[in-house]
This record gives sequence, structure tokens and C-alpha cells, in this order.
Amino acid sequence: MKIFLSVLVFFAITACSSTEPNLDGGSMGYGEVFPGIVIEAGPSDSAEPVITISNPGEINALIVHDIKVGDGDEIFGYGNVNAHYVGVGVNSGMTFDSSFTRGAPITFPLDKVIAGWTEGLQGMQVGGRRALVIPADMAYGSNPPPGSIIEEGESLIFVVDLIGLP
Repeated sequence: MKIFLSVLVFFAITACSSTEPNLDGGSMGYGEVFPGIVIEAGPSDSAEPVITISNPGEINALIVHDIKVGDGDEIFGYGNVNAHYVGVGVNSGMTFDSSFTRGAPITFPLDKVIAGWTEGLQGMQVGGRRALVIPADMAYGSNPPPGSIIEEGESLIFVVDLIGLP
């Protein structure tokens, strides 16, 4: 019995600590999306979420975490999307961009954004909220936007609400 419980605990811990992308479409909700990265709801479902970072370690792969699965059209390819989002730098822990703060979502083509967005938003449905933990090589790498607070080689975290596919 003791061995069985030890094996069960091992598998439970292993299953909960995976850093593989979640692409199964299941709704996992808020919480820790990667060790040291916690996302909490804002004051309402449509408000800017709160991203807290505490020593996440090295991020080597794209992490996709569905907070809320939508029920509308699904993203496939590189067309236009209309989305609300907030972006936070992993090193600084600071918000570098937020359409929530500006008060309006933005429309953009998926072939004109960083690779982490292009790949990480595939399969997302309208009405959904998704967290993306993007390694530096799928973000801006050593060339962050001029005048931005994003550091060279910095991994980024985004929470994206998919509003529509215009």
C-alpha cells in the first residue's frame, strides 16, 4: 500500500509540474502557468489580468495555457485577429504593453507579429483567454523594439483575449 501511494504521489507531482505547451483546448483556469509565473483574474472577466513573476528560471520553449476556452471561430494560419492583451517582461516583471490600458483591442495580421504569437495563438477560439510564455528567441531576441523597456534576450508573458477574426 505504501509503495502504491508513493507511486501515485510521484505521478501526481509529475503531471502537475509539466512545462509542455497545453494545446488540448481544455480550460485550466488561472494560477501558476509555469513555475514562478502566476496569472490572476482582474476585477472582471474582461479586465486586465494580473501577472506575477517570482524566479521562473530559464524559459526554453513556448508555453501555451488556455485560461478560458472560447466557443467561436478558431485561428488557423496568418489572417487578421482582433485581441485585447497585456505583455510583461520576465526579467523586469514590468508591463511593457497593454491594450487594456489603452481601452481598446487591436487588430493585426498573425504574419506580422513575433513568432511566439504566431505559433501560440493557433487553434485559439474567439471568446477565449490564453496565456503565452514566450522564450526570447520567439520574441524579440537581441533586438527589442527601440524605446521599449523590453531587455535584450528577455522572455515575455502575454495574456490574450481573442475578440474576433475580422
